[in-house]
Amino acid sequence: MDISSLLYSAGSILQTIIALLIALTVLFFFYGIVRFMFAAGNEESRKQGINLMIYGIIALFVMVSLWGLVFVLQDTFNVNQSVQVFPAPSV
Repeated sequence: MDISSLLYSAGSILQTIIALLIALTVLFFFYGIVRFMFAAGNEESRKQGINLMIYGIIALFVMVSLWGLVFVLQDTFNVNQSVQVFPAPSV
């Protein structure tokens, strides 16, 4: 096993982890929405729901921005990493 295949495997694993973290962040945001909607009479619970939504949006923005920055740096330094998360369809 050489270093390029090791880096390729690590990149594939990291890309999958990042996609899962983004999905969890979206679920966290929706949990804040649900908490806000079902806290009709409780002002404290409504504030917690709003805070969860804000934190979810901030976390999603940060993760997507960092993911975009990685792609910009790859393009700038001509690093060609063609990791396929899903296998190509056979024809």
